[in-house]
Amino acid sequence: MKKKFLLLFTGILFLWGMLFTGCSSDSDSDDADRTPPAEIIGLNAVPNDSSVFLTWTNPADKDFYGVEVSAVPAEGTLKEPVVVKGNTITVTGLTNGTSYTFTLKTIDKSTNVSAGVSSENVSPVDSSDKTPPEEVTNLKLKVADGIAKLTWTDSVSEDVFGYEITYDGKKIEYASRSLFTSMAENTVFVSPGTQKYEFEVETGKEYSFTIKAVDTSGNKTNGITKSSKLMDVIEPVPFATRTQNLDLIFGTDAVAEITLTIDRSEWNTLLENYDTNPKNEDCIHADFKMTKGEYTWQAEDIGMRLRGNTSRIRPQQGDNYYQAHFKIDFEEWIEDDTIEEGKLAGCMKGIILKRFKDDPTYVREVFGYNFFRKNGIWTAPRAGYTRLFINIIEEDGKPTELDYGVYAMIEEINKQFLKERSEITPQIGTKFNGNKGNLWKCCWQSSYGASMATDFDAYRSFGVEEIFLDESKSMRYDYDLKTNKDDLISARNEFIDFIYELNKLSTAEEIKAFYKKRMDVDLFLKTYACNVLLGMDDDYWNNMNNYYFYFDKKGKCYFIPYDYDNILGTNCTKNDDTATRNPLEWGRDGAKAPLIEKLLSVPEYKQMYVDYLLELREESSFVTGSQAEIQRLQALVKDYVYSKDLTYSNTYSSISDDTAYWCSNYGKYKLLSGDESTNYFKAKSKSIADYTEAQVTFNLNAPDGKTVILIDNNGIPHSDEYFVIGKSEADLYDFYNSIYCEGYNFEDWYDVADGGTHISTMPSGKTTLYAHWSPKQTFTVTFDANGGTIIGESSVIFYEGDSLLNMPWITTPIKAEKENEFFWGWYDSSSGGKEVDTITENMTVYAQYKATPRLYEYWIDGSVIHLSFAFNPEDFGLSAEGNYTVIHAWQLSGWGESTVKMTKGVDGIYRCEYTSDVYPEISAMWPGYKFVVKGTSNDLWMGAYDYKYRSHLTAGKTYEDRGDYNFLIKELMGNYGE
Repeated sequence: MKKKFLLLFTGILFLWGMLFTGCSSDSDSDDADRTPPAEIIGLNAVPNDSSVFLTWTNPADKDFYGVEVSAVPAEGTLKEPVVVKGNTITVTGLTNGTSYTFTLKTIDKSTNVSAGVSSENVSPVDSSDKTPPEEVTNLKLKVADGIAKLTWTDSVSEDVFGYEITYDGKKIEYASRSLFTSMAENTVFVSPGTQKYEFEVETGKEYSFTIKAVDTSGNKTNGITKSSKLMDVIEPVPFATRTQNLDLIFGTDAVAEITLTIDRSEWNTLLENYDTNPKNEDCIHADFKMTKGEYTWQAEDIGMRLRGNTSRIRPQQGDNYYQAHFKIDFEEWIEDDTIEEGKLAGCMKGIILKRFKDDPTYVREVFGYNFFRKNGIWTAPRAGYTRLFINIIEEDGKPTELDYGVYAMIEEINKQFLKERSEITPQIGTKFNGNKGNLWKCCWQSSYGASMATDFDAYRSFGVEEIFLDESKSMRYDYDLKTNKDDLISARNEFIDFIYELNKLSTAEEIKAFYKKRMDVDLFLKTYACNVLLGMDDDYWNNMNNYYFYFDKKGKCYFIPYDYDNILGTNCTKNDDTATRNPLEWGRDGAKAPLIEKLLSVPEYKQMYVDYLLELREESSFVTGSQAEIQRLQALVKDYVYSKDLTYSNTYSSISDDTAYWCSNYGKYKLLSGDESTNYFKAKSKSIADYTEAQVTFNLNAPDGKTVILIDNNGIPHSDEYFVIGKSEADLYDFYNSIYCEGYNFEDWYDVADGGTHISTMPSGKTTLYAHWSPKQTFTVTFDANGGTIIGESSVIFYEGDSLLNMPWITTPIKAEKENEFFWGWYDSSSGGKEVDTITENMTVYAQYKATPRLYEYWIDGSVIHLSFAFNPEDFGLSAEGNYTVIHAWQLSGWGESTVKMTKGVDGIYRCEYTSDVYPEISAMWPGYKFVVKGTSNDLWMGAYDYKYRSHLTAGKTYEDRGDYNFLIKELMGNYGE
């Protein structure tokens, strides 16, 4: 329960005077309240030199009025009793060595008086301890919603008895004659260890609060005072809707001004936190003021911290001040989440302030977010400009006033962001289905990046970020839950289910059904067209990074673009020319991005994407319009960029037309000048046209009664037609992975269905090409179990060129089994020979067997988990006598070499073992097996879990292969996936 103390009192009733002068009144009637009030409790009397300090706790009765304090003998300031409205009084003018008894009687509003509570005898003494304790520190005052909240840090003195809090220094005056001749100040007393106290106040009035530390000898400090006039952060709310107010705050028609006022001790804490952990997210206390046009917002005691990833910087080094990224949180110090008092203009609880790191144009991020929103991408954050001023209040009370230059002011992506985009407004209509769903921030923080591929670790990739000053305790995740944090398991399973469902999609029909149900396809494709036009390569598609993903409560998912400071020619991927890169193959080699790649494997969706690219690259809007907008934005801020108060590092003191100095395009691209090879907008517009003018439909032209399967570069099968877009003269075979028709040889692509001209390079314009086929010769293969038993048919007809090592057209591959031995494959001789792969003639093949060590062993010894691996060089055609360096590689390291070298046994088998005391995360491991074998002519990468080893795994204990030599040992995964 919050403690509250009433600031304003009504004055004593005339009834008091009537009572003590013997006059009668209506209160003498039989109906008057004659019940005495409850007594005070916890009376303490602390003697000091010629004085006694009294403290107690008042009753909680609603009709409590005050406490009459008297002394026996009656001396000093208690020659006559006094009434105290608080819970403390210092009685002075007493005689040292004299024994005093103090009696406190409570009085209620009906003039009833309690019997009273008396102290034990206490004698003032001339104490040798006359040194006051240390003052409290970090005193803060926040006034909002009729409540004044004081917070502080305890005095460091060991003999602190408590804290005396007074307000305004006023005394209560009474108009009636009575025996009460003097009143104590408006004072409360709280015990040591208490570090906050709240008072009820009147809106709009100015208050002053003083807190003094009191020690056990009755000594008091001079006190620390905080004064405040109520500043309501909710006002002003200029417009009726959140959308209108956000448009006002972030609009680029004017530059806002933000002033942060910070005590030097708080600023030093910010610096010390950076020194302890540059990635920390601890806030300091600050006061906030923002002006935009005719509107001014103020808030006391907001949270402020550093932000950014690789761009973080210490904002003061020696006597020099540097721009840094900051985060402002209006509700950081609000403990009760139900209080809605901390939202600027009623629509936002925080602001992101970003310096223009490595952007000499001072426009990239502001332009980028506004480019999205101008083109209808309502999921993008807003961004505008502000000048930032930081006033640091020194210990002597004087401010160090710093002009911190120009900042990008960016809308936070949080629950308020979702709420504004869930409301019905004339501008955007209804968008998200509410703000109660699961919002994820998706960045490359742990092992894999936020690719939405299935190579995640359920426990390491998904979580709720926790950041500590001790960085070793911090937890960061590729997928970081930002809402509903108390329900992580449910949110995580929702996202994982989405990812598995996405990655299982194999046909165009499945893909179309999935995206129509789960996403706004049109919005997502246009978002990505904007992303590519802006040249953002530190993104989802190329770098598995920098986006938010929102699951609303009706099952729809939304992609939210994020972090657009490095765009328009500033490339993050080495040697990546973001102006001329193929917009249809935006992802770098090896990057996984199924969310966009699956979608673009469908011809009609790919055409939608291309249409958006062509629409957005139009000369008048993308080139001329963008340049005019950049000039307008730069004119807004050019006079404010330079500040004499700053030292510049990775930000610029003036505007120039260039990219970041560290990117491989440095000096190559301009925004406001140059031709098609040196101006980013012109180069990008031309590149889009070059890559989209050639559009080819591959007609698979299946022979009668047959089915043709074309596998695209993303592993998606197509069996009718396949649509691609690319640059003219490109090799046709670069646009797909393979094409197959059972019983037929693929001849090549031609310009008509039968006959015509052979085509091998991408033609210009829109064209349909046709596959040509010729029938294959057939051969009979007879399978000899060679002392074992055949599993499957003993004689099978194969087509010329078919493989015995891979028989996808046979439901159950033909194998053999033999007691106590392991089937090793089909060979051309009963006594060994060569393993048979390609079928070129009628032939008999013979089963061969061998004894092979178990690929893995798993056991528990007491509380220790053991997991061992085995590698037999002979299984991979290596000499058993060879001395190799065999290093175990595992998927959590991205198949990088681990530090675990395998040991060769007397049987020639290489082994290694993990135990849970060495590898504490073993319970969350996805054990996939590859081995790096050094000592051969070249280092070899061996995938141990191939088709020969599958039956060697423990039945029922593993999940199926994921296609990358990876499987999951169920016992090591806890409850997930069972």
